[in-house]
Amino acid sequence: VHGDTSLVSMELPDDQFRNLVCLVASYPLGLLFARIANETLRHVFASLGGLVFAVYAFGLGGACHSLGTTLLSWLVLRLWPGRGAQWAVFVLLMGHLSYAHVQRMLDAPYTWTLDYTGPQMMIAVK
Repeated sequence: VHGDTSLVSMELPDDQFRNLVCLVASYPLGLLFARIANETLRHVFASLGGLVFAVYAFGLGGACHSLGTTLLSWLVLRLWPGRGAQWAVFVLLMGHLSYAHVQRMLDAPYTWTLDYTGPQMMIAVK
């Protein structure tokens, strides 16, 4: 159809389409989140929403990478004695991120895709 401006006519790659859907869905969900008064419910809503977005946008494997490194970082920070925990987490996250980038470059060189390494970079910065 000439003049069609739907998302389908934009012919977005699947990974970009999924990220766009998550972006657009986050606005009404953010309005709903602002109306939740109970702190526990806010945490549950944010955690489940983030998990659903991660699985939808990056697949179960990508979501597991982000969730796994987050939980492992938390465990290291809780259990590591002394002040070296933050350096251990930094080395762990940067090592995992470096491995993921190298693996992606070996699997599909000179391609561009939205995968779990984007959120993984944000986890490493945090």
